[in-house]
This record gives sequence, C-alpha cells and structure tokens, in this order.
Amino acid sequence: MDSIRVPLISVIIPVYNVETQLRKCVDSILAQTYPNIEIILVDDGSTDNSAAVCDSYDFDDRVKVIHKSNGGLSSARNAGIDASKGDYIGFVDSDDFISPYMYEELYRSVKDKDRVIGCIGISAIDENNTITEYSSREAEEIQDKIKYLRDLLLFTGDASACSKLFPSSVFFRNRFKEERLNEDVLFMFESAESYDEIRYIPKNGYYYFSRSGSITRSFGKSIHDMVTNAREIREIVECSYPELSPYAERYEIYQNMSFLRHCPSSYDRKNDPVCTQALRFVRSNLSAGWRSRYLSIKDKMILTVLCIAPRTVSFILERKK
Repeated sequence: MDSIRVPLISVIIPVYNVETQLRKCVDSILAQTYPNIEIILVDDGSTDNSAAVCDSYDFDDRVKVIHKSNGGLSSARNAGIDASKGDYIGFVDSDDFISPYMYEELYRSVKDKDRVIGCIGISAIDENNTITEYSSREAEEIQDKIKYLRDLLLFTGDASACSKLFPSSVFFRNRFKEERLNEDVLFMFESAESYDEIRYIPKNGYYYFSRSGSITRSFGKSIHDMVTNAREIREIVECSYPELSPYAERYEIYQNMSFLRHCPSSYDRKNDPVCTQALRFVRSNLSAGWRSRYLSIKDKMILTVLCIAPRTVSFILERKK
C-alpha cells in the first residue's frame, strides 16, 4: 500500500427495513484491511428501526448517514454517489456482508490503472447459513470490455455492482436508472463508454444473502423490468457495439421468453401491456430465434411452444415446481 497517499474508497450501502441484518453488514466493512474507507449509509425511508441503527454509528468518523424518502435501490445508490468523495466507489447491499480483505484485494487489482473495474467472486448464503460459491474463478482474469459485455449477454458474466470496485470517473456521467429493477446489467451497458476492462480476482469476498421468495424468484416488477432492460440493452449494442448485435438479439429473445415462462398460468395477460408486448415479440422473432447460433435446441423448442400456447408452458412449469 502506498505510504504517501492511500486513495479513498467510498462504500455505499442503501438501507431499507433491514434492522436485523444491518449491523453485520456495516461491521464487515468497518473491519476491512484496506485503511482508507468512507461508508455512506443511505436510509431510504425505512419504516422499522434501520434509521436508528444507521445513526448509532456516529461514533466512527468513517461513517456518513443520509436519510431520504423512499425511492428504491437505484435512488439510494445515486444519493450515495452524489455524496461520495472517494477515488473509487463500491456498493454493498444492506442484508449482505463482505470478507475483511475484499476492498484491499479489489484495490490491488486496479491500482495504477486507468478505466479498469475490479471484480471479486460472490458466495450465496441462505437462512441456514449454508454457503454456496457461484462466481469464483480459478485464476486472475482480465477481460476487455467487448468480451465482458458479450459474457453478460450470454449470462456467463458477473453484472452485479456489489462485487466490483469502480473508479469514480465511471460516475461522472452515469447513474443507476431509478424506479427500475434488475438494473445492474443495464448500468454496465449504459456506462460502458467509461471503462475499458474488467479484472477478476480468483477469490470470493462478497456474501449475498439468498432468501426463499426473494425478488428474483417471484413474478412482479423485477420480471417486467427484465423485458424493458433487454430492449434498451439491445438498442445500446446496436448503436455502440454492433459486433455484439447477434448476442443482443439472443438476449432480448431469451428475456422475453423468461418473462412469459415466469408469468403464472392464471395471470390476466390481456390486461398487462408488457405481457402482450412480450408475446408479440417472441412470435415476430420465432424465425430469428431458430436462426440464432446462441439459443440451444431446447430453448428453440420452448420458444416455439410459447408462441403457440404460452399459458400451457406456464402451467407445465408450475406443476414441475
């Protein structure tokens, strides 16, 4: 570590109704081996005791607390970005925690490099404290931007903002899209003009709390936004990264398929414009899906059945659960 000046890392924690998990999260960041950190707790209009837990850290001058009306995860992150003073910025969700070495390792991966984002592996931990490593790598890996974005479109990359250390320059012109869920992958495309490569660390340092019935497992706004995000990502690709267009086409087809598969068989589809749009999209892209090199035969068969009898597919999938 440099003895003259150690760059400041700002760690932003959006907080909403997590009074039982918040201390474990904040304490894991206070315990970092990296010596120069500011922690920005953004209380996003919590209705439980979370605000008081945030304020209880006033004994530590590394912690800054912002109280605001509820605006959602992206709004809280953006408020933290606006208040940050760091040379680098990281994000931790308030019901997760991190290893003591996480930010030291991330800083080493990006030290003295311009336009580079560091990325560490993620482990999932459930209600029974069972830990599952699901994004670890065997060796350090450096990906240029195009390969990274391609991997995101193929669902083999890590889009999470929480596993990363960003140079603050990424946020000079970019913010997370507010009132939008599943926003991390969209942000990585919207901000792609601000970075050149991703450096992966062959260690897991971020511990994500995976609860049954979480937002990613239920049908609702998260699934609806998945379709909207896919359309916007494809527009970005076609405008700025045309070499990735075949992957973006596959990505949008797949996300619309996923929406229809998640849609309950009893759902009132006719009165949901996103559902109507998704069904129209898969039907108009059936031929393109069959021509795609990036959809499996199984996916192409599901795409075909979805075009003919989407409610039947949902019913079959519900019976299998």
